[in-house]
Amino acid sequence: MSLTDIMRKFAHLEIYQKRQMGEDFIDIAVYNRDMPAWQDIMLEIFGEAVKPAGVDPTDEHQELTRPYNGICADQTLFFKETGGKALLAMFWPWQEDPYTTIKIGLYNKPSV
Repeated sequence: MSLTDIMRKFAHLEIYQKRQMGEDFIDIAVYNRDMPAWQDIMLEIFGEAVKPAGVDPTDEHQELTRPYNGICADQTLFFKETGGKALLAMFWPWQEDPYTTIKIGLYNKPSV
């Protein structure tokens, strides 16, 4: 699955900020009111999160997310391997505003 395919799945949802929309990386901020729809899209693509919000990240989670500055306990990580590459999505909720940053990346998986 390409990031273009993924973008088609969320084309109907409102995006607060588009920071980067490339072939191997998407960085957007979305409205928390739409998080159930975003969650459904990620479940369809990835299945259950490998690291739900509220769970401390393992060393493996940190290694998988290193290209995107790692992951914290309050953030969510979805991950799967596809076509010899790593596909991941992260939800980074904002502390004081009604938004969540979503980062989606397709890259060569590091060996852990």
